[in-house]
Amino acid sequence: MVMSWLLNSIDRSFASTILYAATASTMWSDLKARFSSSNEPRIYELERRLATITQGNDWVTQYFNKLRGNWDELAAIDPPPSFSCMECTCGAKDAYHSQLEKRRLMQFLMGLNELF
Repeated sequence: MVMSWLLNSIDRSFASTILYAATASTMWSDLKARFSSSNEPRIYELERRLATITQGNDWVTQYFNKLRGNWDELAAIDPPPSFSCMECTCGAKDAYHSQLEKRRLMQFLMGLNELF
């Protein structure tokens, strides 16, 4: 049933290339390998933008909101590492988040106007 849905959901020219796959999972893996896009160019763009954002003539809140929007998008497409334990007892999760917050604070401070 899933295989039929996959075959009927894609362009006919692609359907012929996966028609003889043994399972729906094999079909999906083949399509994913061919058509999934990489986030690296977007990650690069966000990192570059974050490195150059400054307060300029903006209010501090406007400047922070620019940074925050970029931080949030970056976290969505390049999420932090997942920790296998649900209740982390070794402190690695907290250490990672603390380091991330320090890095963001430094980024924020470096972009503020000289007045601050």
